[in-house]
Amino acid sequence: MPPDTEGSTFEDFLDDFDNKYPTFIPGLDARTLANIGEKLNKDEAKIFGRNLGLSRKEIELLLKTSNPATQMLLKYRGKLTNHGQKNVIINSLKTIGRPHLVSLME
Repeated sequence: MPPDTEGSTFEDFLDDFDNKYPTFIPGLDARTLANIGEKLNKDEAKIFGRNLGLSRKEIELLLKTSNPATQMLLKYRGKLTNHGQKNVIINSLKTIGRPHLVSLME
């Protein structure tokens, strides 16, 4: 999910993602998810990914990227969003001891 085009920034990628797959659920836009993801270290991201229901193989591949937790959040979010996803993310943040990040989704 990183930028495809040479010279493209991660911010451009996030904008493109939101333009291509818009959401009307507050807190599930790509920038908010990236803001949360950048605050998690790789150990937290690994546990977080499991809590999101990603496979071990997916997690291992995403841990090799420059923004693993953000990539996991975007993969989990996918093209179509629902309120249940937001609840899963909130519960996952609480499980890894990061309940203060929930406020970023409001």
